[in-house]
Amino acid sequence: MKPYVLLFTILCFPAFSQTVAGKVQKIDKDQFQVKSSEGLITLNTDEKTTVTNLRKSKGLSPLAVGDEVRVNYYGEGAFTAVNIAVRVTVSGVITEAASNHVTVLPDSTDTTPADRKVGVFVFLNPTTRYGTSRKQLTVGRRVHVVGYAGEGVIDADKVAIYETDMPLRRTP
Repeated sequence: MKPYVLLFTILCFPAFSQTVAGKVQKIDKDQFQVKSSEGLITLNTDEKTTVTNLRKSKGLSPLAVGDEVRVNYYGEGAFTAVNIAVRVTVSGVITEAASNHVTVLPDSTDTTPADRKVGVFVFLNPTTRYGTSRKQLTVGRRVHVVGYAGEGVIDADKVAIYETDMPLRRTP
């Protein structure tokens, strides 16, 4: 990279995005605190900050103290949150399965007709943990997914397959 391009980049983008994961400890009007493995961090919000709990929204109203979150932020000294992804849990039936994702039709207690319900795209990344083999994630299987929410998407941390009311365990 040419020196003048590097200097221009440093001057225009002084703070690079960082990520913290932990539990929400306190929420105020325009800031909140997250306790992570590295300690407590205070993050400010602005009009561009989004909170995603399967639906994207502005403001901190979808958050609650105790929520597990993953926050992308920037700044030096004072930090500003860009995106706050809330950890969610979804149970349902797999309607589509591929090598790096599944689509899950969530269980629901509402009265929406089955043909109008929308599935949730579940991204299976290399660090996703399974209660059983990844190969057993097939269409029609009941699953329980835990991960961080995007807009209609979950970045899966854990996936368990359920037979009746008991999780299917990996056999040695």
